[in-house]
Amino acid sequence: MTTDLHTACDDFDKALENLLSMNSILREDLDALLDVFKDDHSNQVLRRNLVRASWAYVEAITYALKHMTSIIVDAGAYELEPRQAEFLEDERTDTLKNVKETIKLVAKVFKVPERDLGGGTDWCNVKPTLKIRDRLVHPKSAEELRIEDSEWEAHKNGFVWLVRAFDGLLSDINDQYSQRQCKDTPKA
Repeated sequence: MTTDLHTACDDFDKALENLLSMNSILREDLDALLDVFKDDHSNQVLRRNLVRASWAYVEAITYALKHMTSIIVDAGAYELEPRQAEFLEDERTDTLKNVKETIKLVAKVFKVPERDLGGGTDWCNVKPTLKIRDRLVHPKSAEELRIEDSEWEAHKNGFVWLVRAFDGLLSDINDQYSQRQCKDTPKA
């Protein structure tokens, strides 16, 4: 179903503004934690909070990118395969699948380079960090609230990779559409 172009543009602008606002606020949270954390990476309270804040960022940005993609598809600017349309409408998807498929779909719909989401080392660090987050959010014992050094390293590596993937997507989208806009603008 397509929406009228004016409504789609307004919706897209609001979604983009929301994405940028969430990105700014959640990065402030992360920066504040990292600033406090800079001298003592063994502090368990800060480790737990940084893992939680990291995943709040990942899930918020994933949601916002998926929402922006939905607006483009609903406006009729891009036609999806049935499997992709089903994914885009599914609000309850496994977290890792949601992140991975959203990154792929955003690259495709916005016509920017795809991110390497294969079995590389960086992506392999994402799954363990999700397990840490799940364990912290739904603890069953005091031991489950401890983040070991090896888990901490995996989390940092996986999260840094995800942030770079999101930043790369946003940068590529900005470059793609800024350049197009400049090309389409009549010269005086």
